Amino acid sequence: MHEVAALPEPLRGESERGERADPRREGEGSAGSARSAVHRLQRHDHRAGAVEEFQSAWTEVLRAGGGKLCAHQVPAVWNGGGQDRRKCGGTLVVGGTRTFGMWFHLFCLFEICCVLREGCRRKAFGLSKRCFSATAAPFVASNHPRRSVLYMPGSNARAMEKGKTLAADGLILDLEDAVAINKKEEARKMVNEQVRKGGYGLREICIRINSLDTPWGEDDLRLVATSGCNAIALPKVERADQIERVNAILNECGADPKTEIWSLIETPRGILNADEICGCLPRNSCIIMGTSDLSKELNVTSRRALQLSLQMVVLAAKKYGKVVLDGVYLNVRDLEGFEKECWEGKEFGFDGKTLIHPSTIELANRIFAPSATEVEDAKNIIACFEEAERSGKGVVTYKGKLVENLHVVMAQKVVQQHELIEKMKGN
Repeated sequence: MHEVAALPEPLRGESERGERADPRREGEGSAGSARSAVHRLQRHDHRAGAVEEFQSAWTEVLRAGGGKLCAHQVPAVWNGGGQDRRKCGGTLVVGGTRTFGMWFHLFCLFEICCVLREGCRRKAFGLSKRCFSATAAPFVASNHPRRSVLYMPGSNARAMEKGKTLAADGLILDLEDAVAINKKEEARKMVNEQVRKGGYGLREICIRINSLDTPWGEDDLRLVATSGCNAIALPKVERADQIERVNAILNECGADPKTEIWSLIETPRGILNADEICGCLPRNSCIIMGTSDLSKELNVTSRRALQLSLQMVVLAAKKYGKVVLDGVYLNVRDLEGFEKECWEGKEFGFDGKTLIHPSTIELANRIFAPSATEVEDAKNIIACFEEAERSGKGVVTYKGKLVENLHVVMAQKVVQQHELIEKMKGN
């Protein structure tokens, strides 16, 4: 249950006196009328119909303020957990207390945020500081295996249907590079319908939207936000605020709080801002290398030329506990070269690889999974350590090597990954 502080004095005082905001005095246009609507939210009591009035008044706030939700700290029901520290105009809270009256129990753990858009300052809403302080439940990212994540064109219904039979851990239904400009709207509707239809079993379904800087990106996001997909892939991420904007739109659209954001880093600016990107929002749970675009930007052709960039992103992702996936291998007929790149990626610290052809799924699954020997060793390390603790031994060795707590933690991760992969079999 969230602990909610009282409303700021300027807003609470005026609403108790029943004063209406004057758009000419409080801010022109939408800001002034939004504040007036905010005051209506404060004037309700326990009378019948209060909930409906509250909902109606909040709709007016949204309409007057431009239709964007912003928050300082939003509970898990809105942003998938974690603390969202973007600047905003303060928050009206409905959840866990009786500050506003009876509907707090009906809207338990639900927050409604004041609306901001460009040009609407906090003073226009009568807010001098944020209204509350709350600690949201931590967002728990999926621990689903991502050894093989296959791109599929969002304009190809047959391919997306075939994806239901493939052994990939995940599918990225692509609305960006794989779709011609004149097919964007058609593909958007097709992907939305396909995901809602379901049938993908335990495979993770991610939808790559167009960049929000394009004419199609926001329409993509708003349509598929509630489709039931596991994640939204955001291309060409260079700054944290791009991720925050996607998060805000997902919240506004009422997306499942478990819906993740996967960020593609594929430009020099993105590489140099990898720490900022990877550290942005718990919901931003997976980082994908866009090696093709990065090679184009750097004007290089060899994998070796990308090594520094790859390792910078892996370091940043691991710093924040994010899953990180290697980029695609373009020569689908060169399975030997693909296998070599997979092993190299695993040694760099990647958790899996993005793919462009089904023929590469099996290899990626095998390479990015722990081997039978690794699983056996992991189980034995855990057993040896536990036995040593029970018997009071100070030093533990396995196959002649010292075993410390960090080795046990690594072994537990191997066993957990193996168990998750076994669960995927027969999917």
